[in-house]
Amino acid sequence: MRCGRREKSKFDYNLDWDEWHVKDLQDQVIRDRNHPSVFIWSLGNEIFEQWSKNNEVAPEIMISELDSIVKVLDNTRPTVTANNVVDTSNKLLIANVADLIGYNYHTNYWNRDTISKFWGNKPLIITESVSALYK
Repeated sequence: MRCGRREKSKFDYNLDWDEWHVKDLQDQVIRDRNHPSVFIWSLGNEIFEQWSKNNEVAPEIMISELDSIVKVLDNTRPTVTANNVVDTSNKLLIANVADLIGYNYHTNYWNRDTISKFWGNKPLIITESVSALYK
């Protein structure tokens, strides 16, 4: 899923979220679960529910629902959210639902001390980055 219930742009998926998110995610998992290149299921990429405001559905409930949909259909692969905020202000990460922590950029957080401080021994993956960020 690229986005959640909260709007990222004027005509994005949030307009269809309530009606279609369950069916679309189920269809995606069923379609792709036997593909050898699928090794992790993404529950969202930089979705705005990272920052909770007055949402109709709390981020931890939303991410739990998405994780459950995936696990019912394929419990052999881990789940992740790709996050552009990777500290403890991220409502999706502190919900501790996804199996992995997904880091988008923020190379300054890619060190054992920072990762351990925020997430203990929870596994992580770099979900989005570019080589131009490295020194």
